[in-house]
Amino acid sequence: MDERTRRRLKLEELPPGGRRRRSSQHAGRRRVFLRWLRIVLIVGVLLLTGIVAATVGAVFAVARNLPSLDELTRHDTALTSFIYDRNGKMIASLHGAENRVNVDSKDIAEVMKKATVAIEDERFYEHHGVDIEGLVRAVLVDIKAGSLVQGASSITQQFIRNAYISQERTFSRKIREMVLAWQLEDRWSKDEILTAYLNTIYYGASSYGVQAAAQTYFHKTAKALTLPEAALLAGIANAPSYYDPINQPDIAKKRRDLVLSSMLSQNLITQVEYAEATALPIEVFKKPPAAKQKSSGYFVDYVTQHLINTLGANTVYQGGLKVYTSLDLKWQTAATNAVMRALPDANDPIAALVAIDPKTGYIRAMVGGRNAEKQKFNVAWQGGNQLGSAAKTFALTAAIEQGADPRKTFYKDENVTVSLPGYGSYPVRGEGFGRIDLMKATAYSVNAVYAQLAADVGPQNLIEMMHRMGFTSDLAPVLSAVLGTNDVTTLETASAYATLASGGIYRKPQAILRIVLPDGTEYYKAKVKSKRVISDGVAYWVTQALKGVITGGTAYPNGFIGRPAAGKTGTTDNHADAWFCGYTPQLATAVWMGYAKENTPMGLIHGRVAWGGEWSTIIWATFMKAAHAGLPIKDFPRPTTPPVWRQWDRKYSRSASPSPSPSPSPSASKTKKPSPGPTTTSPKPSPTPSSPSPTPSSPPPTPTESPSGGILNWWPWVAWLFGS
Repeated sequence: MDERTRRRLKLEELPPGGRRRRSSQHAGRRRVFLRWLRIVLIVGVLLLTGIVAATVGAVFAVARNLPSLDELTRHDTALTSFIYDRNGKMIASLHGAENRVNVDSKDIAEVMKKATVAIEDERFYEHHGVDIEGLVRAVLVDIKAGSLVQGASSITQQFIRNAYISQERTFSRKIREMVLAWQLEDRWSKDEILTAYLNTIYYGASSYGVQAAAQTYFHKTAKALTLPEAALLAGIANAPSYYDPINQPDIAKKRRDLVLSSMLSQNLITQVEYAEATALPIEVFKKPPAAKQKSSGYFVDYVTQHLINTLGANTVYQGGLKVYTSLDLKWQTAATNAVMRALPDANDPIAALVAIDPKTGYIRAMVGGRNAEKQKFNVAWQGGNQLGSAAKTFALTAAIEQGADPRKTFYKDENVTVSLPGYGSYPVRGEGFGRIDLMKATAYSVNAVYAQLAADVGPQNLIEMMHRMGFTSDLAPVLSAVLGTNDVTTLETASAYATLASGGIYRKPQAILRIVLPDGTEYYKAKVKSKRVISDGVAYWVTQALKGVITGGTAYPNGFIGRPAAGKTGTTDNHADAWFCGYTPQLATAVWMGYAKENTPMGLIHGRVAWGGEWSTIIWATFMKAAHAGLPIKDFPRPTTPPVWRQWDRKYSRSASPSPSPSPSPSASKTKKPSPGPTTTSPKPSPTPSSPSPTPSSPPPTPTESPSGGILNWWPWVAWLFGS
């Protein structure tokens, strides 16, 4: 007998009155239950109504005070700036903590867009900025899980949050985000919204936006991304640190495969594509591509500093500028190679090289040391060095302008102490040339002759000429200035020699040609300003004298480049500085060589004495040959305004001698420092250049050794140099 039957029989055994009382009690309890149930339902409905009313009221309150999208200012996002060479090749990127590069939709791979939509907002193309269905689904999932496990923000909402409003986690912010997302969908196409979103989100490793991320992880553009690469980027954007593909590749692979699975389930890829992509390991670069082309590091630093001085660091590193420069990357590489080939060892001296287009003043190449990453100091423009005998060029220029014909103006090379009222005296040792004209004295770089010439020209006139032709440093007008005792930079020296190459027209050195803002507006465009500072006749005859330096003087044979060229060597005391500054009609280049520590003697470098006619000239010639490859061979044009020659009857000058001058061994002239004392010299070649000296089409024959020693008689020179 079951329990129900026993209860029924027990109830039947009760008398009629007992049964009525039991039924009445049961009915009473039911009425009480129903009464309380009604109360609970009424209270619940009231509470729900209140909550809904409060929510709606809050929404309306927030929405009523919410500015429209037009009234909001989009957040300033840091954009990476780029520097390009003259041909549009990117040579550097500049950014701060955020590396962000905006790109157009056409420059983003379609597979990247599909992967992002698949994992972030699969109903992106169906909703109007707010995915109500997705929102409800996310809430139910979160309730079931008991925690926030599924996001509810659409791609449009995420973009609004990143671009227009704060990141605070409040109810009012969420409402504001939804309303603005709805507004944005009324104005922008889906592709515009997706592109903007992909340009703003963070992918880790300081990379903001898909272009920066593609370059950082894969060293390629966003347009070139493959399916597995795009899936990886789309996956790590949710939590870049956790899904870091560099430090946590296994976790990153699981996330990437989840994205691929989502793409497969949404029919965005085929089963074959899915299988092939998931089979691949995570392959990313551990470091982003170099911010600078290795060979152009010093030039980039020079340009960057000028940009900062003009625009400020924030604009330079966060303004998304496109800076087009005068650099020729091919020539820059040739310049770097020329230096490294001559001075390959870490303990070798360093060298600086600057090449300038004389027709524009545009800087085509700049080397400022051995390694821009390790040696930040740019010797080419930040540090000054004594110019040595390369300063003689400007004394010659001043003399020719004053009427001295270099073919017919003579001085006597002898031990002499030059003096001038107000300037004191300056002793210089002769080298045994006797009476010699300025053409030969220039080719052989005769100190005693030029010390006398500078006194006759006037130290103040020499310094004025140097400033006129391109030097900007403070220069002391002293008697020793002609021998290069003032400190100057390689950049300003190249500029001054470019003035000669251009026929006497000075053009300020320029490195920046154009600056373009992120919206395409041209902010700056360079203008070439030309100023004639000496006549073309003066420049022409200085050039003819400097040709002799290469064809048979201190730069022979190392300076020969197979085309018309002119230049001047320079060496200072103890061989601490060695220069060669030379030019063709198409390019002017100055090369300095020395140790970073000032006044450190160089001695022998790879078996060669480090004076101006050796390694500096070799570096110059190596670079100039490479830079001129493919350029037409041009000679310097004859002047339209010849100089006016005058009788040069000055304190130290000598009239022309009918008898030939003796041919002693000239010296690699070195420059003493401003303090008085005898000037030391060292033997050097003794060929006799012509006046003017034409440039041969092939290297001239080696001069024969003179009785007193010549270009082949090196041992006495080396013995003297090292005191043996």
